[in-house]
Amino acid sequence: MPTIALLGGEDSVEHSLRSVLTGAVAYLLDVAEAVVIHSVQSGLSGNLPFVVERIPDQDFDESRPIRHRLTIDLSAIGLEQA
Repeated sequence: MPTIALLGGEDSVEHSLRSVLTGAVAYLLDVAEAVVIHSVQSGLSGNLPFVVERIPDQDFDESRPIRHRLTIDLSAIGLEQA
């Protein structure tokens, strides 16, 4: 398995390339999601109180990697959630 290490120090530790890249890809996905969310929020109408909610980790489905949902804030328009 390919490895990567930071050279130049006395305590150079090799890490599997797969574990490093898995973390990097997860970080890039988080950044891309943040950019999309901010883009959506900037284009929303001010007439309706839209809210972007993060789906809780226990409800997250790996087969459908959707982490956020766009909903209307019912409390802001005088309605209570059932």
